[in-house]
Amino acid sequence: MSVPIIIDEWLFHDLWGDNGSGKQHETFTFLNKLVEICDRIVVLSNSPFEVKTMELIKKSENDPIIRGMSQFFNSSILKNSNKTELVDVNSLPPLTGHLSKIPKEDQYLFQAYLKLKNKGGFILTADGRWDFRIIKKASIAIQMRDDFLKKYIKRS
Repeated sequence: MSVPIIIDEWLFHDLWGDNGSGKQHETFTFLNKLVEICDRIVVLSNSPFEVKTMELIKKSENDPIIRGMSQFFNSSILKNSNKTELVDVNSLPPLTGHLSKIPKEDQYLFQAYLKLKNKGGFILTADGRWDFRIIKKASIAIQMRDDFLKKYIKRS
């Protein structure tokens, strides 16, 4: 069964090499594995994720390594309807109660999760600053980047 994965912006910082060459390689390996497995990345129109996608394309103009990863990401995942779940940001449910305390710049991730939770999706993040008591109380499925990628890459 295909699982929608809601990824925050760590993906781009890894691909740019901001987090070191080890994470850059690990993230590119993750994207290759994603193509092999039937899972999908959730992309919201007009979201910070979509903005970072455009920045990735722009940054790849001067760096052949980033260019290759960017071209793979765009052609094999973003332009592949089997690998991308496009969601209109205007169709997202509002956050209520304790979830409205999530930082404004991250709320789109939780809104996307609420919209897609019946499909078995989860948020994949490297962000440890969220109040996990609120997330647990709201039954939001979260996976942390480092642990998840180590396991995912080894899947066959």
